Amino acid sequence: MALSQKFALGSLVVAGAAVCFPLATEATGIPVEHWVVPFVALGVGGALGFVLSRSLARSFSALGSATERISRGDLTVQIPVEEGGAFPDETQDLARSVQRMLASLRDLVGHVQRTADRVSHAAADLARSAQAVAAAGEQISTTVNGIAEGVAGQQELLAGATRGVHDLAPSLDTLGPL
Repeated sequence: MALSQKFALGSLVVAGAAVCFPLATEATGIPVEHWVVPFVALGVGGALGFVLSRSLARSFSALGSATERISRGDLTVQIPVEEGGAFPDETQDLARSVQRMLASLRDLVGHVQRTADRVSHAAADLARSAQAVAAAGEQISTTVNGIAEGVAGQQELLAGATRGVHDLAPSLDTLGPL
């Protein structure tokens, strides 16, 4: 039953009390002054208002504390939904909506955590690949340095051989044909 319907029903009960109270007192023979009737209606209305407000306050208090915990990141909170009851209203619909929202938040956080784990693993794989490339680059650099040193050594030997041939050439010219 909607809250507006509860309040309308409460108004009808108050009106009924205002109409029925004088009739009931007259039927029982209890003398009652006419000025008492509005106070009886006010009393009935106050009692109904108190009962309705207590019910609403309990529902909203439970929802308020649950949503406060959710706002602080606590997704383990349980949302109380008072099922059944004499007069269910929109507060139960609101509680169910908050339950669905909380379930969606849990799913979203789980998805974000799984994605973060995948990104973390991919970053670790990338770091390992970068280390392997760096190590291969170091090996290539070492090999190229070794080749360069070998080429330099070969150049020195070739230069020495060239000097030796140049040094021998005048001696061979003096020997004449053989």
